[in-house]
Amino acid sequence: MDFVPDADGVESIAKEIKLTGRSYPLFQIALLVLERPARYTIRLRVQKKPGGEVTQRLFACKLDGTAWLNEDQAVRHTLGEHFDEFYETRKTETEGPKGNFTFVAQCGVTDEYLGAPNHHDYQNRLVSFHAERLARMPFEKFKSRIRIVKEEEAINAWLEQAKWKTEYVTRKAEAEQAFAKRDEVEAHFREQHLKDAVEEVEVCEVSGENAKTMANPRTLAEFLKDQWRKQKHFPMELSTHLSKQFSRMGLQFFKKDKKVTHVSVARPNFLDVETEPVSEGVKKIMQFIDGTEECTRRQILEHLGGMEHVEPKESEEPAPAPEQTEEQKQLTSDLHWLIHQGHVLEFSNGIIETAKKPKKKPEPSAEPKVPDASLDQSASEPQKRL
Repeated sequence: MDFVPDADGVESIAKEIKLTGRSYPLFQIALLVLERPARYTIRLRVQKKPGGEVTQRLFACKLDGTAWLNEDQAVRHTLGEHFDEFYETRKTETEGPKGNFTFVAQCGVTDEYLGAPNHHDYQNRLVSFHAERLARMPFEKFKSRIRIVKEEEAINAWLEQAKWKTEYVTRKAEAEQAFAKRDEVEAHFREQHLKDAVEEVEVCEVSGENAKTMANPRTLAEFLKDQWRKQKHFPMELSTHLSKQFSRMGLQFFKKDKKVTHVSVARPNFLDVETEPVSEGVKKIMQFIDGTEECTRRQILEHLGGMEHVEPKESEEPAPAPEQTEEQKQLTSDLHWLIHQGHVLEFSNGIIETAKKPKKKPEPSAEPKVPDASLDQSASEPQKRL
């Protein structure tokens, strides 16, 4: 399986990086993507044995893109989520149950009324309800969860419910057909609509939203959640996809302190303001950044451009930025140029640094190498043998 970031989302992030010029840790972006299911998909692919046999089959619902481990799961999901697309539920009022009922059975799982135990159709109702609604639960366990309710309100609710006859009528059949039971509907669905709604696949892409909301099958849902947690801990897979997409969009990569990979508009590019022909404004910016610990854009504008210093207060909303003077606009323009040339790096936390001067590689020594004693000995062995 593979976590793939959404192309539109990546493009939006790339535009933001190009606009602001800020450098972001690649893993940080990957984690932000994982936090928003709409920004990624999970690509599932079946594995095969050396002879070509599939180790675990994979099915997809064509109607919503969900993935399932067998056909039965896919059918149950499709009928559960898209039933009204294939069948209409019709209810007709009848006379209802006759007799004297002093208590009624209630399902302990769904809270639905199952009927009065002394009603002649009660046992049939249990069997059909279990088959339609809770087939995955053992029948005896289902029976053990049944509650007996004696309240008159509950008995009347069941009587009202029981007097309605429910039928399921085909929507897409040439000749209309009606079914009284859900298992009859499922048999018809498999015969007439299965190929249009469910298919066996070797590759399936599940949206992040679908993966997050999946409850069944538990094995696949738990597997996807486990893989998501692993990516949150170390998002290498997603970061690899992001780096390829960002590269195609013209962004650059570098490692800060030789550890954390960042993505930016430009790679660090050292500028020696003492020897290079640059404007006095650019020179002042570079010198101020180098001489200021944890320098920020606002500090540059305050100290070099005369912007009013305002102490931030947590209790107050940030005030709108005042209109810049010509001097401040020039500073902003110079800073923008420096960042987009890689001479200055502005990180996601707002800290600004200058690109450091690359260390010179040590030149190879001119002294002659001392021959290795072991090599000399092995070289002289053939002479001894002669």
